Amino acid sequence: MHHYLAALEKYAVFTGRAGRAEFWWFFAVHLAALLIFTHLAQTAAANVASSVGTLFTIYVLATALPFIGASYRRLHDTGRAGWKHWLIIVPVFGWFLLILWWSEPSQPVRNQYGDAPAPQLKN
Repeated sequence: MHHYLAALEKYAVFTGRAGRAEFWWFFAVHLAALLIFTHLAQTAAANVASSVGTLFTIYVLATALPFIGASYRRLHDTGRAGWKHWLIIVPVFGWFLLILWWSEPSQPVRNQYGDAPAPQLKN
């Protein structure tokens, strides 16, 4: 949850780098929230489903910039330009490339986008 909140705090930061743990934890919590909203909307009564749909829309709009920022920072961490995030609009091929790039290890040294992210300590 720490990484999810950290990405929300950096909601409009498109510079710097994000390690795999930061990005993937944010992605996992974000995806879980989207799936929960979708499930609630499908199983709720009509009047409640409308409210859930409204909450879903608000959530998606509120987390769009943090997701884009986290994606940019993750791509920077692998040495790629952040604009490549927009391959997400290309079905299948773009998604495949992004998942592949997001999954690559961090560059261990400073690159053109900044210092390598500090290793996360396990509590």
